[in-house]
Amino acid sequence: MSGWTHEKMNEALKTVFAKAATDKAFRALVLENPNEAVRQAAGVEIPPGMTVRFVENDGVDATLVLPDFVGDSELSDEQLEAVAGGKRKKKNDDDDDSDKGAPSPGYSRSSSVRQFHGVCVD
Repeated sequence: MSGWTHEKMNEALKTVFAKAATDKAFRALVLENPNEAVRQAAGVEIPPGMTVRFVENDGVDATLVLPDFVGDSELSDEQLEAVAGGKRKKKNDDDDDSDKGAPSPGYSRSSSVRQFHGVCVD
């Protein structure tokens, strides 16, 4: 995909979107043959091996792109510590002095982390 940068792709898509918003025949071409539509509108070819698909905005669709696969390796103890949730009791908490500084058994909802990679939601 040499020469096909994010900037080049964004410019091509901007041109396709603008034309598809005002030209019904071109819009049909975009849905039927995206590669040809991009070539006609932006004058560039979709690189071999890259698939482009356009859909109508007629409901709620979500396309979620998985992150790159990094293998079957286990997390180190340090990595596990870095992602572990939980809530520590404050030192001046009067409830139970026997476990000062010990992690609570539950997880705080506010500390949960949700990561979505490459989300596109209509």
